[in-house]
Amino acid sequence: MTKKATFETEIADKIFFSGEFAHWAKAYLKNPEARGISMMLNNQSAQIERNSFTYRKMHHWYSEGLIDDNREGNEWRRVSVMDAIWLHLIRELRQWGLSLEQIKKAKKSLSQHSEETKLAMPLLEYCAMLALAHKVPVILIVFIDGSAAPLSYLDYKLNYLSGIPDHINININRIVQRFFPKENLSPFIPLDFHLTPEEYALLEYISSGRYEQVTITYKNGKMDKLEGLERIEATKKFVEIVKEQNYQKIEANVQDGKIVSYTRKVKRKVSE
Repeated sequence: MTKKATFETEIADKIFFSGEFAHWAKAYLKNPEARGISMMLNNQSAQIERNSFTYRKMHHWYSEGLIDDNREGNEWRRVSVMDAIWLHLIRELRQWGLSLEQIKKAKKSLSQHSEETKLAMPLLEYCAMLALAHKVPVILIVFIDGSAAPLSYLDYKLNYLSGIPDHINININRIVQRFFPKENLSPFIPLDFHLTPEEYALLEYISSGRYEQVTITYKNGKMDKLEGLERIEATKKFVEIVKEQNYQKIEANVQDGKIVSYTRKVKRKVSE
């Protein structure tokens, strides 16, 4: 691993970036082919959320040095995705109780290498690109002194195993997802332990979120079948429901003489 020792504060000096992360971050920041993604992330087209970020609050953050003034007129109406990510981070850090001075230090940490790259927060942008284009889980860690660093999940694990001071951990993927609601940007998090095929099938069945109840049937001491209890609103046609699954039992739920919903038991062999 290569050590990143450009932060001025002692706490952030403890952060390590793996050689792979440092290599690809450098490649992104210098590669002309990445300019299309960078332009999209920095294009001022995102609408300001008036309920979350009032003009008065943004003016206060500007006066305190937390955000830059990129207005064309007298009011903030639109910002870039990167600006919006930083606004959300400011709000979350304030909710965690960090002072404006601590958040200014976080901004200073994230603004390193901005002069040579011509980007406001180069590493944060790189991590936002990983979350958006590759669904890599990325994390921002912020220490008590305000120093901060964005990391991939792998690099975070490496730092965690080597031992780092207590810190706030913010999920960048969750924030990026807010600006692309029609896209499924759920990050792929590699498992740190081995699952049997049966255990993986059960986890997949449960995490689908479709079932109110899941029953497991065992055969010879091993998981054999899964049965999920699913509730379906009556707005869906009965014929369509029947065609959806091969192995199912459907019951109608009646209220005031009308069918209001269906309850379906869906069976699946673990080996499928």
